[in-house]
Amino acid sequence: MNTLIYMLAALFCSAFAIRAWTADRRDPVRQAFMVFGGLTGVYYASFTLYLLPGILVFDHIHSAVGAFLPAAALGFFDKLLRKRGERRTTSSAQLWALTPLAVIAFLVFQLTLFQNIPRASMAEVGLAVFTFGAFAMTLRQIWRVQRTTEDQIEKARLGYLLGLLAAAVVFSGLETLIRNLSDATDISSLGIITRSMVLQGDVPPLGAVCATLFCYVLYQVVEHYRLLDLYEIFARLFTLAAASLVLVVMDGVTVIRVGSFSDYNAQA
Repeated sequence: MNTLIYMLAALFCSAFAIRAWTADRRDPVRQAFMVFGGLTGVYYASFTLYLLPGILVFDHIHSAVGAFLPAAALGFFDKLLRKRGERRTTSSAQLWALTPLAVIAFLVFQLTLFQNIPRASMAEVGLAVFTFGAFAMTLRQIWRVQRTTEDQIEKARLGYLLGLLAAAVVFSGLETLIRNLSDATDISSLGIITRSMVLQGDVPPLGAVCATLFCYVLYQVVEHYRLLDLYEIFARLFTLAAASLVLVVMDGVTVIRVGSFSDYNAQA
């Protein structure tokens, strides 16, 4: 079930990005959303492929693509605020310039020095610090714009976007931290379901759920160029959140049942 949630996140985020971009391919806001949504889709798709077959290269792709997400998010908000005539955030050009250097350094050190380390290597820790530090900077820039906006309705609407992005970052960071702090396990003899759960870790994929909700709200922003009415946002988010909650509950039940079955087979 964990794998299903990541796969759905990849499909939905990619679909939102492609649908928005094909409506008007010359619009810079839609182009920026295509970049962010597309990278988010690849981010979760690569992690899905890592969980299912357990191929390590997809974990490296997942980490490398994730490092570009802060720059893509900041670039989207730059173009969105400029389009709407509001004060823009700090330019994302510097972040776009630094990210490839950080990713290249991660891949070089990981593949040459830390390839056989089962849990968080120094290269992975370094890239994680860079990625979540860049996300902190992105959140800070959006918060500064939200704080200085005089229109109270616009302030509230930007606050919802900021809250969803912050939730996605925090839960994703918690998943990554717990996953790398857990003891290394030999997965060669495990079944595909048990193996995917071991690789994913003990924290449910709440970060993927929040990221999907965030992409959905951004898609609505792109389509309307004015953020939706607050009641409409609540209605749509409640519907998606309810569906996501059902998946998370099913995920918990599946973990319990699969664990029981695994114990039974082991005793047999």
